[in-house]
Amino acid sequence: NLWDSHAPFQIDGNFGATAGIAEMMVQGYHDTIYLLPAIPTSWKEVSGKSGVIRTRDGFLVEIEWTKGGNITHVNITFPSKTNRTITIIGNNIGRQIMDQNKTKQTQNIEIIDENTLRIDGKSKHVTWSVQKE
Repeated sequence: NLWDSHAPFQIDGNFGATAGIAEMMVQGYHDTIYLLPAIPTSWKEVSGKSGVIRTRDGFLVEIEWTKGGNITHVNITFPSKTNRTITIIGNNIGRQIMDQNKTKQTQNIEIIDENTLRIDGKSKHVTWSVQKE
């Protein structure tokens, strides 16, 4: 049990567990967002999705993944009044978008390699889904 329920009550014990779980799903700093950087092996055995997670840089990120940890849907909202270019790193996201769109440039997304994308800072909201075959 991760809840801190004994006296004296310490709120950081409770919120620390929640923050740790969020960091397992999304990490973001220095204009780079890492998707599913540290999920446990048991999470990769099932599909899942996150709610909205705010990165340290202020980006709002939602993700869904399938069995095996492959990302199928990403929704990123940029902080207001920003014009930064960000890098997204995740399991096979570049390969999946290439396979779906048959191009290396879509929706202001540049595919660097099979695990890395770069999103133009002119975007304020970016969403993509990988269609199931």
